[in-house]
Amino acid sequence: MQEITEHIKRTDDNHIDKEGFCCLDIEHILEKESRKGIDLTTFYKNKVYPFFTNYIFKKETGDYANGEYAHFFDGVIQYYKEELGIDDFKIITNIIYAVASNSIPNRNELCLCGSELKIKQCHLRKINSLKSLSKSRLISDLINFEEFVNTNYSNHIISNKQKRLL
Repeated sequence: MQEITEHIKRTDDNHIDKEGFCCLDIEHILEKESRKGIDLTTFYKNKVYPFFTNYIFKKETGDYANGEYAHFFDGVIQYYKEELGIDDFKIITNIIYAVASNSIPNRNELCLCGSELKIKQCHLRKINSLKSLSKSRLISDLINFEEFVNTNYSNHIISNKQKRLL
């Protein structure tokens, strides 16, 4: 959605880019919702209206009413941490890889998180929710996670063999 009046300053903190396009939600969530189908009334009610009311609240108080996603790739990291309930980057990337390569363990196999529980009793529902993301988004996220971890932790999380299989 594009805000064309320029009443709102175009900054990352206001979640509006230089052309006036508004960041209504993290792209991953918007992509998942679009695959289910979005009607205009619901989209306005759940995304557009809250965006502008939150902007007004932030303008008056200095903070967003319900918090906000981090910017850029930090927001992607936040999305996966919250979606999966996992903080470990290696586990997150293993799960993204399993979804992207269509190699999710069977229901009665151990969960990818390392909990020693069967996946059906652990993260299966959360992992399956990632299937609604496009393969290109998952691969892009894998590459970005690897760059992030290599830059910040200097160890590889995705093997070259795994990359070739994607």
